[in-house]
Amino acid sequence: MSKDEAFQVRYGVASHLRTPPATLSELAKDKDWEVREALAGNPSTPPTTLDALSRDEDEKVRGAVGKNPNTPSDALDDLAFDGEWQVRRAVRDNPSTPPRTLADLAQDLDDRVGGGDRR
Repeated sequence: MSKDEAFQVRYGVASHLRTPPATLSELAKDKDWEVREALAGNPSTPPTTLDALSRDEDEKVRGAVGKNPNTPSDALDDLAFDGEWQVRRAVRDNPSTPPRTLADLAQDLDDRVGGGDRR
């Protein structure tokens, strides 16, 4: 199997809804950010794995965690203060984001996220 084929398999496993939780958790350590991003967007990914991925070095992975409705509220709280506006906006748009976190995001000074104080 070539490296490209191996990547495609890992990506497919990371995004498949019926992949066992233990396998999904193992994929959180994958070297390719695209695999971790697919994993972060998978609604079957265990909350503990999503929590770990919320601290990933890649902002696209963190953004996918921010969008996932199964992300634990503590991780969403932390991502609401991420340095990348795309991550904060993903948290804002997540239907599972707690009201207190949405209130924080409403004060975000970046118009792409919250708009800040409009006085």
